[in-house]
Amino acid sequence: MQGRIAAFDLRAAVGRPSGVGRYLLSIALAAAELPDVRVRAYVSGGSLEVPDAIEVVSLPARGARWHLSVWRHLRRHPVTAYVSTSLVIPSLPGVPAIPVVLDVSSFRVPEHQTRRTRLFEHALMGRVISRHRLIFAAQAAADDIRDVFPLARGFVVPPWFPTRPPDSLADQDCLAELGVAKPFVLMVGTVEPRKNVLMAASVVARVRQEGRDLRMVIVGRRGWVTDAEVEALRELQLAGAVVWPGYVTDQQRDALYAEASALLLPSVYEGFGMPLVEAMAAGVPCCCSAIPIFDEVAGDAAIRLNPAEPDDWVYALEELMDTPTLAERLRSAGLARAARYSQDETRRAFELALDGLNKPAS
Repeated sequence: MQGRIAAFDLRAAVGRPSGVGRYLLSIALAAAELPDVRVRAYVSGGSLEVPDAIEVVSLPARGARWHLSVWRHLRRHPVTAYVSTSLVIPSLPGVPAIPVVLDVSSFRVPEHQTRRTRLFEHALMGRVISRHRLIFAAQAAADDIRDVFPLARGFVVPPWFPTRPPDSLADQDCLAELGVAKPFVLMVGTVEPRKNVLMAASVVARVRQEGRDLRMVIVGRRGWVTDAEVEALRELQLAGAVVWPGYVTDQQRDALYAEASALLLPSVYEGFGMPLVEAMAAGVPCCCSAIPIFDEVAGDAAIRLNPAEPDDWVYALEELMDTPTLAERLRSAGLARAARYSQDETRRAFELALDGLNKPAS
């Protein structure tokens, strides 16, 4: 089939991309390499850095108005498939879609979602899943989603991660810009309850109380989180245990990965975990939660721990700092594990998803 068009909602990839934005962008860039596929990107403004071969459609609206504008544009300029993590357009008629469902957190851990998000997803997710085949980021996520919605069917399309050549001088400059001193551990992601950020920061504070020179750098904006949790993080920041620059540039983020002693990812629930593969690809030893999605993504290339047992995290972090052979083993295993997430694999998986729009999915 010639002339297929894959359209992507890439609002989250504009400016300082979120994890979701980087995931969708990685699929769009891989899709653009398919010989019979043209890629269209929908944004609401700002600058999206993509190859010239990708058509960028900017519709300056927000919220429901933006989705309606895109829906109307899609009706006038049809595509083979519209790819988005949003459930709005896939719930409307007349647009072929492959919705991306990363997780069912509103059903699994509703206490970690806002009331608005819970109501929205409870209203639309079942409808969308019954109408469309889906894209999942990992098999564990697909299994979890099917456990809640047995009718869910679709394809696993993993992300890919561009390699970055080392540049020690530039990395040191970036650390200086952010006010970060080594040694430090890294946590990447929106500050919200299911990310367990405060627990990780408390672990680092306990390690410091034992006389160790260590701090935790939090890369991510404030999401849905209580004022009390933010205040506790600010107090740890004043005590020197936490550096919280919020959003950073891509260059600064890469520098933090390059110079970090470890990544901490103690999430209680995830649909993938982009920082885990990004860190492994950068050669950073990783400590992550022992949850099914991280078991699949990291396997034995990371230390996996119960996110509800901070004592275990303290012990593991101290052991990692005291045992260079353990750190080296994790670096080597992580690099090998991350190499599995290649552009070729993402391209192949997305092509299967396009081919399978009108065929039974496994």
